[in-house]
Amino acid sequence: MALDRNLKAYSRVDGMGRVVPGSTILRKQKPKNGTWFENKTYECCNTITLSYTVANVAISDIDFQIYCGETLVFFNYTGQTSVTATDLLNILNNYVSERFPALGTFSTPDVTKTTNVVFSLTISSDLAKIFCPYKNGLSFTITAD
Repeated sequence: MALDRNLKAYSRVDGMGRVVPGSTILRKQKPKNGTWFENKTYECCNTITLSYTVANVAISDIDFQIYCGETLVFFNYTGQTSVTATDLLNILNNYVSERFPALGTFSTPDVTKTTNVVFSLTISSDLAKIFCPYKNGLSFTITAD
């Protein structure tokens, strides 16, 4: 049976706001009875991208932090040093992502710059909700220890 991409996934929510286990269904429209919310159906399109500008890529003892609003929710100390944007990108993708593979992928549009370099983190929206259930509250920083 082929999966119809026109169908949406809905999960039932109880009175406390929790998802009822086993209640997820595929339908064209949201059910009328009960409280339901729409899930992202297809994993390919289920990511968000966060950005952070690094003032100077020459960093000793690189720290990577994820925040939900003002609250620190994830921290990783690498102890490594970068000189170029390529160094920093490799450290983030190899060191951080190797230890936490579900975290996501780091990128930067211009590896030749050394100041004011924008780094992006593409993270699954499910993991983003775990880190920060608030809408648009997730951010990250790359700093020196």
